Amino acid sequence: MDGETHIKEGVVNYGRYASVRDVAVKHGRCSFDLDIPATGLRLSDLNPPRLEVHVDFAGTPAFVKLNFPYRERQNSIGIAGGRCFKRGEASCVKGPFAFSIRNQFLHQEKDFADPDLEWRDRYRVNGRTETISSPGGDSPEANEAFRRRQRLEMDHILVELATIILRKI
Repeated sequence: MDGETHIKEGVVNYGRYASVRDVAVKHGRCSFDLDIPATGLRLSDLNPPRLEVHVDFAGTPAFVKLNFPYRERQNSIGIAGGRCFKRGEASCVKGPFAFSIRNQFLHQEKDFADPDLEWRDRYRVNGRTETISSPGGDSPEANEAFRRRQRLEMDHILVELATIILRKI
């Protein structure tokens, strides 16, 4: 898939660049629609499970470092000779290459007969099944369930995929 990105060139002063321009990117994104029936996630779903890998920057290590937007250590994970940053997606960098991984895994179970449950997801992590349920709405419980789900997906799905990609670079 094609896209567009912003390129910074030539540092003039801290935070200022000689130029910033938009560049067309051909084939910079791959989308994979998945069929995982054992989890309740199917291609036939209205919004099928999907993984997307975006090539954000490629070039000299200096060019990639200048353009890669993340640097803070508190949201970073060192893996496979590179570094990934948690930002609702995994944004990773290693030398001359930066990429991001996004996912769309809609909830595995919806119980329309139970007015107190909007969704329930089950993940297999380290040999155990983790279950996360949400009552829905804008409640502290629903917000915490959403945060737990995001952390679990980041730590056990996106980071694992990023590790595989970084090992191949």
